[in-house]
Amino acid sequence: MEQDIDYWSVFTLAVMEEHSLKYYVDGEEYKSYNHYYRDPIIPEPAPQRGKDIFSGWSEIPAYMPDCDYNVYGTFTKYEEVNQIIVDNADVFCGTTENIEIGLQNESTDLTAYQFELSLPAGFDIAKNKKGKPDVKLSDRYEDDNPSLSIEELGNGKYRFVCISMTNGVIEGTEGPLMSMNIQVPSDVTEGSYTGKVENIVMTHADETKQKLDPVSFTFNVSTYIKGDANSDLEIDVADVVAIVNYILERPSENFDAKAADVDEDGEIDVADAVKVVNMILAQVSNSTPRKQLRTVTQAPTGDGLYVEDFSIKEGEKMQISLKLKNAIDYCSFQCDLFLPEGLTIALNKKGKPDVKLDEDRMDDHSLSVEHAANGSYRLVCTSLSNAKFYENDGPIVNIMVEPIADFPSGTQEGRIENTVLVEPNETKHKDFETSTFKVSFGIPTHVDTVKTNGTYDIYNLQGIKVRSNDSSTVLPKGMYIMNGEKFYVK
Repeated sequence: MEQDIDYWSVFTLAVMEEHSLKYYVDGEEYKSYNHYYRDPIIPEPAPQRGKDIFSGWSEIPAYMPDCDYNVYGTFTKYEEVNQIIVDNADVFCGTTENIEIGLQNESTDLTAYQFELSLPAGFDIAKNKKGKPDVKLSDRYEDDNPSLSIEELGNGKYRFVCISMTNGVIEGTEGPLMSMNIQVPSDVTEGSYTGKVENIVMTHADETKQKLDPVSFTFNVSTYIKGDANSDLEIDVADVVAIVNYILERPSENFDAKAADVDEDGEIDVADAVKVVNMILAQVSNSTPRKQLRTVTQAPTGDGLYVEDFSIKEGEKMQISLKLKNAIDYCSFQCDLFLPEGLTIALNKKGKPDVKLDEDRMDDHSLSVEHAANGSYRLVCTSLSNAKFYENDGPIVNIMVEPIADFPSGTQEGRIENTVLVEPNETKHKDFETSTFKVSFGIPTHVDTVKTNGTYDIYNLQGIKVRSNDSSTVLPKGMYIMNGEKFYVK
């Protein structure tokens, strides 16, 4: 017998629940979203916080799980890169060498620093006139008068502490913090010697501090200076004369063949003389001089280079002369010519300074001119036969000068510095006093007497009448105004 069977089924209505997806940065909630189970997840873009470095998010599923889910990330604070810089240096035994300790810095709020300097064995910081370490701060401090303390720890080790009493900051992002003169021992052998700057601490204006990595540097010590052919520990025109004398087979007892072979080709020839001239032209005018081992002869009183006073008008181009007065024979010279502000050396057709040797006083000399960053012109005159200059006074170099666009007024001063005169026998004369000359801008040429047509009165620069138009009074030496124009009575 068949029996009916009934089947029953029950459906339960499923309720979809939302789950939270939260992002945390450095332990704090950053963003929060709600998703249903199996919803696709689009990751949150990485947050930005200045230069700080984000770690990236922890694992993020492609689809929302059936539960709440947290994602984490952290920032690492970006530490600005600051670094002490000390360049390696080529030095000579028994000399005093100038080095710089510099700073490359991303931070612009550094206000104080300290470090320890360890020099190689036998090396020391030279002493100044007060018996203190010969160290000078650069001008990078916003404060004009930062305080620097130096403690000698012994064995070539020094501790430096520099601080601004007004919390002034170090300006710029690179450059020297200080310079110092290092005494190289006279008994040191050739080779490389290592020093170190360590225990470096930089302090920010907000009083936070940063420790920097130590820095090593090397002194490469030589027993000779390349180019110092006459062994006086200086590179100048006297070395050119020494090389020329060697080429002419008349070397002096002080000639250093190894130093004279500047291009290191095993030969001493005119190429080495040219390289020494280029070294002289490239020298920095304010470099620290080395200690001399030989005495430089004093030139006779009155000898030297000079330029006579002159006047120049706006728009005028004129030739002036660098003159040499000499009681003895010279064959070469070098000097730095500083023209007054508002005046420059004109350029010739080749775009070079329009400067020429005066042929009446020389035979086979050559002249090199370099316009330095400090505004001076370095002139180097040599002879490949060491021929002497003729006569005892007069022009030796003729220079074409012209005013610049911003034409000044009144009288300004030019000067000649760092003069070196060399005799054919290589005797060098230096330490000349600075020679000065005056340039009158916008003033006519000097006159000995003044004649008028009886029409104009004459006044001094204070506006006081000094001669009437009907007077024949002789004017004393000086500058005057007549008919609206200045003139000078000499």
